[in-house]
Amino acid sequence: MSTPTAFSPDYERLQTAVDAAGVGTWDLNPISGELIWSTRCKELFGLPATATITYDDFLRGLHPDDRDATEAAVAEALNPAGSGTCDIEYRTIGLHDGGQVRWVRATGRAFFDAAHTQATRFIGTITDITRTKQVQETLSQSEERYALAALATNDAIWEWNLVTNEVKWNPAIERVLGYGPEARFTTAEWWYNHIHPADAERVVHGIHEAIDGGRTDWHDEYRFQRADGSYASMMDRGHVARNAEGQPLRMIGAMQDVTRQREAEKALRQREADFTTMADTIAQLAWMAAPDGNITWYNQRWYEYTGSNLEEMRGWGWEKVHHPDHIGRVMEFVRTAWSAGQPWELTFPLRSHQGEYRWFLTRAVPIRNKQGQVLRWFGTNTDITELKQLQEQLERSYQDLELKVTFRTLALEREVQQLRTQIQPPTSEAR
Repeated sequence: MSTPTAFSPDYERLQTAVDAAGVGTWDLNPISGELIWSTRCKELFGLPATATITYDDFLRGLHPDDRDATEAAVAEALNPAGSGTCDIEYRTIGLHDGGQVRWVRATGRAFFDAAHTQATRFIGTITDITRTKQVQETLSQSEERYALAALATNDAIWEWNLVTNEVKWNPAIERVLGYGPEARFTTAEWWYNHIHPADAERVVHGIHEAIDGGRTDWHDEYRFQRADGSYASMMDRGHVARNAEGQPLRMIGAMQDVTRQREAEKALRQREADFTTMADTIAQLAWMAAPDGNITWYNQRWYEYTGSNLEEMRGWGWEKVHHPDHIGRVMEFVRTAWSAGQPWELTFPLRSHQGEYRWFLTRAVPIRNKQGQVLRWFGTNTDITELKQLQEQLERSYQDLELKVTFRTLALEREVQQLRTQIQPPTSEAR
């Protein structure tokens, strides 16, 4: 084997180029144990340029967790029956710089005697890969966090390669929608074909409009087919990644199953519709108010009777339809009743849309939360005009009857007095 000497111009030029590239070189004589390191090689072990190096120094500068693997790689390269080369990554611990840890990559080649029974020289390079390892570690941690997040969430996370049209899904595609592992790697067409036919055209058009129109974000809600053929309501959001020229490269998004929320909202709307229907068909005028008495809702009967609307009646607008002779009494009463927070009732006249005043019995009850706080009031106004008129008639009848009884009693008393006078025996003078 012919190699340049340590002092030849060719060797010096080569070493200068290698040093300029930040690559360290080493040269080991396996027979004598002589070890030559370049300045860069010494720097990676935390040694000064003037340090004299032995193989034991090399072993001392290895991280304990990497020492056995590194020695094994060297032994394999020096073994005549081995490959004669090594390519290994390990950590160094600075021997004279406070134990600074660096990641390096070492590559080497062994040269053997003519009989190929003894390694006579082992040379190679060493490169600092600390930054690369740090980036890899950060990426690995990010991927691990992503994997854990993907397992922890029920969102079906997808990544769409806009160049190859391939779509990758996280495991939620199996948990949430019931598909097998094969659904983890699909195409955009697979996604298109599983959107409800009534939603597909709108959704596909919308997402491509976002991609082709230079937008970054997209979202939509649609029905997506489960593995069993049923449909789930999905809230889908995606982000478009573009290159420096603005061309779309990939899109990442997440589908969230909102079926239960939509079913709950539908049930709530139905309950509200049932309540409104019931409230609008009862005979009473009905209303709801905030804790302080500001009325926020009336049923249809109220509007039909008063000829008003919510804007006119909101808050304390109901004062407008109260009889002026009674409004003071009513206001004083209800202000006290609101603050007391207890059920109450009161009678007063209300003006109809025809200008007629009719009497109503108002009953109000507070609606409370679990802590006992008043959330709102619910009240009804029942028309008692006929009942009040009948009561007044009865009262007048009672009064008439009492008067007649009084008169009759007086008449009877006079008659009795007259009879007593008639039957009274004559006095002695008359005898």
